[in-house]
Amino acid sequence: MKQRFYQTNSGQQPVQRYLDRLPVEEAAELCSVIAELARYGPRVSTVDVRHIRNKLWEVRVGQHRLFYTVAQDELTILLHAYKKQTKRAPKCEVDVALRRMAVVQRVQR
Repeated sequence: MKQRFYQTNSGQQPVQRYLDRLPVEEAAELCSVIAELARYGPRVSTVDVRHIRNKLWEVRVGQHRLFYTVAQDELTILLHAYKKQTKRAPKCEVDVALRRMAVVQRVQR
């Protein structure tokens, strides 16, 4: 399965930037999960994956959350990542992922 990071109009890759700012051990764990997503797709069974809404999915790795979508041609796009510090996912974090997913879907058409 192909995979890429969401990229803003200015060329930023927010998920990659998030990974770059993590301690090495935490970044390595998330990168391992990202590699499994690339290998097995959204049906990966070795991590905690949850459907959020429409084509938006969430991967849970410790306190870290990674949102992604599967676009045309089995392309996984990593949209947004954050560190969860409350019991429920903050609406603003989900909204960021949904906005980025909407951009990806418009480009795919």
